[in-house]
Amino acid sequence: MCMSKIKKSSLSTSVDKFLDGKITIEQLLDGGRSNTDTILLSAAVPVAPGYKVLDIGVGNGTSSIALGSNFKDITIIGIDNDPINIKLATKNVILNKLEGNIIIRRADILKKNLSFSIGNQKNLKFDSIYMNPPYFDKDTINQSKSHYQSIAKYHDGSNLDHWINNSLKLLKFMGTITIINKIENLNRIICLLSGLGSITILPLISNMSGEVQRFILSFRKGSNAKTRVLSQVVLHQESGAFSNRVEDTLRGRARIDLTKSDYFYQI
Repeated sequence: MCMSKIKKSSLSTSVDKFLDGKITIEQLLDGGRSNTDTILLSAAVPVAPGYKVLDIGVGNGTSSIALGSNFKDITIIGIDNDPINIKLATKNVILNKLEGNIIIRRADILKKNLSFSIGNQKNLKFDSIYMNPPYFDKDTINQSKSHYQSIAKYHDGSNLDHWINNSLKLLKFMGTITIINKIENLNRIICLLSGLGSITILPLISNMSGEVQRFILSFRKGSNAKTRVLSQVVLHQESGAFSNRVEDTLRGRARIDLTKSDYFYQI
């Protein structure tokens, strides 16, 4: 790991490798750093050639870059409302030579009537949208003193509703929304999506003795399929090492297909 500085900023960054060294990411030392959730979310986004994909809350760009590095025949728009994140994400897209299929734009998903265009394609509707919304309600938990930790992790109670509702307006019929989040927010997310399409939930637990703490949810707009809850994913072995399937995913050797019962598959 090496240290560097963002131009015209005193914020310290590190340069780190993901997907077994396939991609390189510069990220804030004190901020929303990429982690296991970042890669698992990226691995669960359904794509096909020609897809238009929206990454909401792109941060430093890791999820978009992880997805784009495996699928160069899709177009990803990554949005964020923070200028430092936009600088980092743009820099990381260039660093990984993915300017051809990843576009970074400053936009706020909390605002109504968002629209996106690519070339002569106006008011895009997306095939896939994915997100890792802030986990914690700032009114019910002590916030981090770090500004960048706060904007990555905390919301004001109503933000989650805006993330979901505004995403639905940008999604094609039969398009998908993929979300990773804390289990405390699952009920609210289901309420927001209920009756608008089908829902599949993948519970995540740290180890065999732990409870479900996080989940990946896949929503398909307009689908009449029944709600499905898949077998839980155990992230860690007793030794503390990642389980084999999770390790394969983090190293870029496997992805997650939530339409299947045996949802991990090798690539």
